Amino acid sequence: MKLALCGVRSSEIFVGYACRLLTISLLDTHRLYPFFLHDTATERTKRQNEDWEQRLEQLKDYKKEHGVSRSMCMLWLFSVLRRDLTLSLVPFAGQDCLVPHGYSKDASFAEWIHRQRTTYATHIKEGRKNKMVEERMKKLEDLGFNFRVHVDKWSEHYEQLKDYRKQHGDCLVPTHFSSNPRLGRWVHTQRHQRRLMMKGKKSSMTEDRIKLLDDLDFNWGK
Repeated sequence: MKLALCGVRSSEIFVGYACRLLTISLLDTHRLYPFFLHDTATERTKRQNEDWEQRLEQLKDYKKEHGVSRSMCMLWLFSVLRRDLTLSLVPFAGQDCLVPHGYSKDASFAEWIHRQRTTYATHIKEGRKNKMVEERMKKLEDLGFNFRVHVDKWSEHYEQLKDYRKQHGDCLVPTHFSSNPRLGRWVHTQRHQRRLMMKGKKSSMTEDRIKLLDDLDFNWGK
């Protein structure tokens, strides 16, 4: 009744009150938005850490299935030092943390393994401090994870080439070398990678590798 006497309708009061509440709500949302983003980012980071730890446990299970204990490795090394080769290398073949890139049982696991090496390479290249990355790398190293698998593979083939040279007197390994097809393809790849390097294109060849191969009288033009 008083509102009517004052010439103000109740509907106008209601609309004004609603607008006021909406304005306050929007202001509160604006003030709280940074905190909302922070909570969302924190939750996302938490989930990512949990996922990473689950993958680490999966790698541990893989290592148990395919790996060998450090004590067994030391036993084999001791036998070699004693020149007692009765303990063969055969039982140790393939028993490691090297999850194949095309791991059929779990392709996403193989991709995760690849990302760890990529992350490691980027971290080393940039040289920046990153506590989370460093902690993760330490956990993987403690498990015997190989971050530089491609470097090790190159060295392995290089040693095979040295053996080939001792036996045949040269490094002219046939591309389709029946005794070791991978070595034949690797030798062909070294020549190809050097040609790319000479043309200024992206290549895995380095000056150090060229020198090592030159020390074996490697034939680049074959």
